[in-house]
Amino acid sequence: MGFTHVYTGDGKGKTTAAMGLILRAIGSGMSVYLGQFFKDSNQGEVLALEKLRVTLDKDQMLTIKQFGTVKGLNKKIEGGDILAAIKGFEDIRKALKSGLYDMVVADEINVIVNLGILDEIDVLNVIDENKEVEFILTGRCATPAIIDKANLVSEIKKVKHYHDEGLVPRIGIEK
Repeated sequence: MGFTHVYTGDGKGKTTAAMGLILRAIGSGMSVYLGQFFKDSNQGEVLALEKLRVTLDKDQMLTIKQFGTVKGLNKKIEGGDILAAIKGFEDIRKALKSGLYDMVVADEINVIVNLGILDEIDVLNVIDENKEVEFILTGRCATPAIIDKANLVSEIKKVKHYHDEGLVPRIGIEK
């Protein structure tokens, strides 16, 4: 039986929580698909997962894909980013139905819904259709309907963050 997990809120650690689940799943012999919206492959967590790839059992899979660019979250979202996000969602849907993966992570999908790039109903339908795979959704602003539909929801709340003081993301800590 597959459950839906949501990691949301304005605090730091939503993607990190998903990465912890991926690490646990890989260590337990599970196959994992990670789809990241508006992130790039130079993120520390992706580089670490790529290094882990060589340790997988022969019947294990680890698929990592990025959809859209990092600048899409910080600047004007361009048509190519929108198309990449839509294609990425379809790729995630296929991964969930493929029978190849035990866990599928949709990193920052809540943001994509909040921006109006994906329709909430489409994500809800995918949650309803999924019966076998652990489905992990991350990102700020998870909608009430997605929260209601999920089996596990963690809200990560920011109390204080040095980014508010103008400090840039640091390698190994935020990226």
